[in-house]
Amino acid sequence: MDSLQTIVCDHRTYTSQGCSHKHAFAQLILPLTGSLFIQTQTHQFELDESAIFFLPASCSHYFYARSTNEFLTLDIPQHLIAPLTALSETEKSNAANSIRLALDDRWRAIRTLLLTEARDNPKTERSQTGNFLPLVDYISSLLTQPCLPPSLQHIHDYYRSPLTVTQLAKIEGYCLSYYSEWFKEKTGKTPTAYIQDLRIQQAKKLLLHTDLSIREIAHQVGFERASSLTRLFRQRHYITPQEYRITI
Repeated sequence: MDSLQTIVCDHRTYTSQGCSHKHAFAQLILPLTGSLFIQTQTHQFELDESAIFFLPASCSHYFYARSTNEFLTLDIPQHLIAPLTALSETEKSNAANSIRLALDDRWRAIRTLLLTEARDNPKTERSQTGNFLPLVDYISSLLTQPCLPPSLQHIHDYYRSPLTVTQLAKIEGYCLSYYSEWFKEKTGKTPTAYIQDLRIQQAKKLLLHTDLSIREIAHQVGFERASSLTRLFRQRHYITPQEYRITI
């Protein structure tokens, strides 16, 4: 059977013996139980039930498992991934690189559909006909559409909480040194500056649209002390938060 021309949906388990290889087809890995250590040129992390992982064709990767596991894998012929000529530069980058995404409700629904289709059509699960093809088309569109990388989404969701660069790098599955470089390339800022700017933006909204005290606003946007907000506000805008509230 030609893996370059067929869609393959399988249940797979992995052992503790490390393996390194690449294949001519793309692969989507969806966790069912357990975890799998994966390393690519840009990623290094433990894939568990919190995320899914996409490997483009010809992407060299190393992997092994530390414990009992089961994964649903979808092998996708490269020509079924959205044609790069029709994509924006951001979408081309997504399609050409390994992608780690949170296992949210949308991906859980896809996993359920794949499991159902493979169960109901065991003889046709390696065919490009039937219900697999529409699912692959939809999966391809999700993988190539612009979206915030997981660590940036985490920042926007939890900017009020203490955040460290080490924690953010772990979310992306990147080593610390690579993550800082990658983040600067993505945003034009360091992770710390990005978080500070987001907190200042949120503080401005509260200053203009609420009667909260400076101390309360500082706490709401993630600063332990009002003085920290005031100092950073002066650095960014050359006035204090109170002066901003009065003059804007």
